[in-house]
Amino acid sequence: MRRILQFIDENAFPENILPVKIVKEIKSKYGKEIPKAEHYFDEGEKGEMLNEHYQINKIIDKKKINFDTIVKIAVHEVRHRVQYTFPIELFTRDNWKKFEENIHH
Repeated sequence: MRRILQFIDENAFPENILPVKIVKEIKSKYGKEIPKAEHYFDEGEKGEMLNEHYQINKIIDKKKINFDTIVKIAVHEVRHRVQYTFPIELFTRDNWKKFEENIHH
């Protein structure tokens, strides 16, 4: 998983590649399934991202996961970095109507 995540990040952000760390545990932010990986950062006083990196859950890193799932996880985490880095608006349930209206006009 580490190599795939590094490869996708390197291609999306060739000028600023993030490290990928294997960590003992990633806690679920929403009380659901323990994440396999995450785009991690601490937020500074001015809202800036500090200590930014990717994390892979050590337990998951040792399990056999099929290649398609690994790629999906890696793309999902790099998408989070894109979402925080670039001023783009992603589709959500709340803004879908606005996008739908723009398509028909």
